[in-house]
Amino acid sequence: MTRPYQPLTPIKKLKEGESVRLPSPEYSSSLYSQLTFAWVNYMVYLGFKRPLQDIDLADIETQDCSVYSTHLLPFVRLHREDSLFWSLFKVLKWEFFAQFLWALPWCILINVSPYCLNKIIGYIECKTCGPPTAINYLYVFGLLFSSLIESLCNQQALHIGRRIFVHTISICNAEVFAKTLRRKDMASPAEKSSEQDQAGDTKKDGTLNISSKLHTRYRLVNLVAVDIKKLEIPFSYVYYLYGFPLQFILAGIQLYQLLGYASLVGIASMFATFPIPAKLYSMMLKVFRHIMNTKDERMDALNEMLSAIRIVKFFGWESKFEEKITAAREKELQRTKESYIQMIFTNIIWTIVPLLNIVIILACYTKVFGHEITASKMFTTLALFNIMRQSLNTLPWQIKNTMQAAVSLKRINKFLLEEELIKDTAVTKVNAKAGTNISQPIIGFVNASYAWPNKEQRFKLKNLNVDFPVGKFSVIIGPTGSGKSALLLALLGELERLEGQQYMPRLDYGRSASRDEGSGIAYVAQTAWLQNTTIRNNILFGREFDQERYDAVVEGCALLVDFEILESGDATEIGEQGITLSGGQKQRISLARAIYSNARVLLLDDCLSAVDSHTGKHLFQTLTGPLVAGRTVLMVTHQVQLTMTSASLVVVMNKGEILGSGTPQEVISSEWVDNVSLVAPAADGDSSEVSTLNSEGEQQPKAKKSEKKAVKLTEDEKKIEGAVTWRVYKTYLTASGGWPFWIGLVILFFTRELVNVSQNAWLAIWANKAAQSTGSFAIKTFDYMTPAPVAQSLYAAFAPRNGGSYGVITMAVFGKGEPETVDINYYLGVYILISLFTLIFTSLTNYYTIIGGLLASRSLHEQLLRKVSRAKVRFFDTTPMGRIINRFSSDISTIDDDVSNGIQGVFGSVVTVVGIVAIISASMPLFMIPAVFIVAIYGVIGALYVPVSRDLKRLNSNSRSPILIHFNEALTGLATIRAYGFERRFRSKNLINQDNNNRTFFLLWSTNRWLHWRVDIAGALVAFVTGILIMQNYDDIEPGWAAMSLSYALMFTTTIVWLIRNYAQNEMNLNSVERVAEYMNLEEEPPAIIEGSRPPASWPYAGEIVVDHLVMKYAPDTPAVIKDISFRINAGEKIGVVGRTGSGKSTFAISLFRFMDPASGSITIDGIDICKIGLHDLRSNLTIIPQDPILFKGTLRSNLDPFGEREDRELWEALRRSHLIPDTRPNSKAPSYRNSLEITANETVDPSKITLDTPVKENGSNFSQGQRQLIALARALVRQSKIIVMDEATASVDFETDLKIQGTIRQEMANSTIITIAHRIRTIADFDRVLVMNAGEIAEFDKPLVLMKKEDGLFRSMCERSAEFDALLAIAEEKEKRDAERK
Repeated sequence: MTRPYQPLTPIKKLKEGESVRLPSPEYSSSLYSQLTFAWVNYMVYLGFKRPLQDIDLADIETQDCSVYSTHLLPFVRLHREDSLFWSLFKVLKWEFFAQFLWALPWCILINVSPYCLNKIIGYIECKTCGPPTAINYLYVFGLLFSSLIESLCNQQALHIGRRIFVHTISICNAEVFAKTLRRKDMASPAEKSSEQDQAGDTKKDGTLNISSKLHTRYRLVNLVAVDIKKLEIPFSYVYYLYGFPLQFILAGIQLYQLLGYASLVGIASMFATFPIPAKLYSMMLKVFRHIMNTKDERMDALNEMLSAIRIVKFFGWESKFEEKITAAREKELQRTKESYIQMIFTNIIWTIVPLLNIVIILACYTKVFGHEITASKMFTTLALFNIMRQSLNTLPWQIKNTMQAAVSLKRINKFLLEEELIKDTAVTKVNAKAGTNISQPIIGFVNASYAWPNKEQRFKLKNLNVDFPVGKFSVIIGPTGSGKSALLLALLGELERLEGQQYMPRLDYGRSASRDEGSGIAYVAQTAWLQNTTIRNNILFGREFDQERYDAVVEGCALLVDFEILESGDATEIGEQGITLSGGQKQRISLARAIYSNARVLLLDDCLSAVDSHTGKHLFQTLTGPLVAGRTVLMVTHQVQLTMTSASLVVVMNKGEILGSGTPQEVISSEWVDNVSLVAPAADGDSSEVSTLNSEGEQQPKAKKSEKKAVKLTEDEKKIEGAVTWRVYKTYLTASGGWPFWIGLVILFFTRELVNVSQNAWLAIWANKAAQSTGSFAIKTFDYMTPAPVAQSLYAAFAPRNGGSYGVITMAVFGKGEPETVDINYYLGVYILISLFTLIFTSLTNYYTIIGGLLASRSLHEQLLRKVSRAKVRFFDTTPMGRIINRFSSDISTIDDDVSNGIQGVFGSVVTVVGIVAIISASMPLFMIPAVFIVAIYGVIGALYVPVSRDLKRLNSNSRSPILIHFNEALTGLATIRAYGFERRFRSKNLINQDNNNRTFFLLWSTNRWLHWRVDIAGALVAFVTGILIMQNYDDIEPGWAAMSLSYALMFTTTIVWLIRNYAQNEMNLNSVERVAEYMNLEEEPPAIIEGSRPPASWPYAGEIVVDHLVMKYAPDTPAVIKDISFRINAGEKIGVVGRTGSGKSTFAISLFRFMDPASGSITIDGIDICKIGLHDLRSNLTIIPQDPILFKGTLRSNLDPFGEREDRELWEALRRSHLIPDTRPNSKAPSYRNSLEITANETVDPSKITLDTPVKENGSNFSQGQRQLIALARALVRQSKIIVMDEATASVDFETDLKIQGTIRQEMANSTIITIAHRIRTIADFDRVLVMNAGEIAEFDKPLVLMKKEDGLFRSMCERSAEFDALLAIAEEKEKRDAERK
């Protein structure tokens, strides 16, 4: 086929996420091609030859691009108060009008087929009309052309509808995303009041009722994922709102002309009975809402487990969470079963109602008005009734969807009208308050007070007065929770200013703002925000790559060694939020991003907390070195000793106020800071104190740069290609009950179809009886094959003798009888009886299918949950959580709701097609000749359509994920994105993601139109051939059979379309089974419990650990990470583990929990080899306090004791001993100094008001980073384990709180063995022994004092680099004295 002319398009610079594509062929193709969708042919043929890839798809038209659509909205939405709907209508009004022009002929022409049917059958009933004339054939041709033109108009109207939706979703998505980047980070007033009304709504187990207090983040994600999607049906099918009423009126007029006043009775009964099923369906909606609530309960529990999977595995909680999720799942399945049973009863009533309507109109017409029913009137009535019933049934569905869309539009509109961050002019101007040169901007505050937006009892910053020196280094210090992070957010304009003024120069303010340079500000958040891409892309953050600058930044941020260790260097993909990196690595990459930027102002929020001491020293040298020379640096830090000496200005915070500010000397002399001595910082040229561990203390030389092959950590989601394999069918077949179930289902389907055909056949017999003429397949075949004289002789032999009546058998076979023998009550009664049988078998088939579907759902979910919960941690590192959740949400939902129904639809359509061909062929055997060709045509169309439809559906599903991932990513890093001023770039990426999704969506529905048009042509030919054959056999065929054949011929198109679409949809549905089955092959961890090899109940009773020639590898074919180490830890010892990133210290920690099994060697705890017992028995008896404290959404009680196994008294004690709450009772009015709370990104909790029922938001976002660490410590205290591993657990708390925690560890955990992976040497200086690791080997292992006195020792060099060697030595000596006295 010749491709249509493609105009040359200018080459444009591709943006991030764009690909080179062929231009769209639609508008450049001919009118014929556009009307018949021939422009889709190239894609259909390509999809038939091989699986389609995204790059194969042509681009969408320029007018369909998101950028084009979004640029139109501002021209019509001049006022913020304008309704979003009317704004959209103004943008899309001409498309709505074009749709109306196509929809109007469709509404009229759909009523032509019943009219032609009536005329054709009316001619057959007339036995005196002679051979068919041109006018009779004209009705047959009218049947053909009306069907074709009606289909053409309908397909165009539908096509325009999908284009309208593409424009709608582009505008709404872009508006919501842009608003998200502009809005204040707060709850709306309406939401706030509802939350207050529902405050304290907790479950019996003490956990927060999650459905009563949804997180703002989920609300925003729902706008994109749910609300915008709800606009699809109303905007795509908007012409149904006026089309179906028009069809109903036209069909009603035609029915009145056919039956007279009897039709009015039928229409009245239709209206009278309509509310019955409508009421039932409204009841069904309530049931489905209950199902959604139980589904939410299951997904909340699953989200809780997956988001904290490491904690779950560390603590051995897998089985507990499995039980919790399975319990919610059983409730969900029970509700689902109940809803389906109610749905069956609803369908019974839904079927009885039209049957009742037909019975009423037939009885009224024959018995009340005394008319004789004929085949032409009976089957035309049925055809018109179908049109009217479809209109009446579909209109409420469209109205309901429109109302839902209106609610969604209101929600979106309400969100778009929420308060935005205001870029105050004072932010960009210079105030002459200090006589400062006007050319130099001032950064600081004047009498400023701030609060978090729209929060009552909120934390406040008060009376801020500070002027940070431009181009200098300033530090902000204070206890945990004093408001240090809030101060930086206030500078960025993220908080609500109550009074005063802040000053911050921004480049992205005003009309002269640069499009690409951003704000000139770089921000490093306390919790590092990274994107799911490579390390290099995270550091570049949209800037051009400059090799020299990049290398300097990487070296300055101590990332060289990390790149050597990582398999792909800086091309390593880091997963969602940098999941595969340590806390220190994440912070250093975030810091590198800030330094690499061209920002003149750097705001750093505690970026040294997650790194070890010598790495922190190296980073600090970078921040005071040439890379940031001339730039203004504001650093929030707890590393007072390290940073204060080099600061030009020190700001001390306490309880939301500035306690004081000045030079380091002034701060110390004013006694605002204790225990800090002014030690001269190391000389800039002293590069020996860098992040390496070689004994000479010199920086490792740069290795010759070798290109590393990029290895994707997060693999692209697998797009399963080709037809669904038999293995997938077998998986579902086995899960749903095996072969016996499916054989029974096939028998039920054929029985149902047989009874269903009998229903219409009885109407044909009735009509024939009334016309004194019937026919059967046997008689017709006999007439065709037997010479006339022989046939007449046979008929004469069965004629009654002596003028008597025909016998019953003769009458049944030959249809002989007198008019007066037609008993209306008899025929109407049998029709009702057959209809009831049809109803029974239909309901039985539905119930049987539902039972099998629920069996399969339960089985597959159980297997999936077990496989995922028992999967190795590496799986969670390499698989985005959203992808796993998709398996449990959308895929399991599809298996619950669609797979069994899809298979039922395919079976039903196949059986119906067989039935239609059999009926027409029985009446007219010659039909079998064209039927062969027509079925072949359908086969070709189906074979071409199914592959391309399947591929486009998969591509469309995959293209949806990046939109949500990007939106989630932007939400998480909102403050960072706004600080850098890169909103424009993120908006652009969002539009590209939306276009990628729109492309697959639009082409998917274009292929659907391609299918419908071609199937409608074939269907019109079926009706045409049937009509021609009826005309040719006018003298032999009875009216009833003719009418039935023609009615079925008109049904043929719809049935074939649904067969092909159901088959394609079934392939898509089974894709969910395939995706779930894919996870059935996950590599599992060792068994949780090994019967016959379980440790004693009191194990571990002492806490002695023996490591014997241990070798650890991440994979069998990778180098050893831990290399043949051996040592013993005595019971109750406190061991500190130190070493450079990659030295193996964290690997050793997780080896104790068997996240990896040894390549060789062993770990023995109290005489038991940990590899010989089950994981549950091991992990449930150990405790870890991780580097990143992970909290569950719920309450403090549910976080400390998730399964209700402890008394409240124990939990209170743990909170007190962890110093989360004051020593006084929690209702004390006076908050303690150290626990004044710090705002991170949400409202925070006053420690004096903390109770066990205090809500914990998602990820503990309503607690400061330091408080989260304290909660994790309290959790460990509750468990009372003999062995506790602490992984840099006090990184985010101030020194005072750290000292308290260390006291708790020594007092409350005195009898426990503690292994601490530390970066603050001060925290382990008084431990029993220190294990120094280097490159997977033990470099040193002895008492801290011994190692400190060891000349050229690694530990000594670390202590010296920390700038507090004397203090550390004093602590170690004090420890030795205490031990000596104890002995």
